[in-house]
Amino acid sequence: SSLAQALTSVPNLKKLYLYDNEITDSGASSLAQSLASVPNLKEVTTVIL
Repeated sequence: SSLAQALTSVPNLKKLYLYDNEITDSGASSLAQSLASVPNLKEVTTVIL
């Protein structure tokens, strides 16, 4: 996913807010794999309505 690719360029990101996004199962899998490239990430927040 585009978000997963973008995360690789921001290794100092500390918080990721995923409000109001339509993330598919495939996108969620890509996102989860890319989180390893963000070592300073401490918080991921989502809201599912």
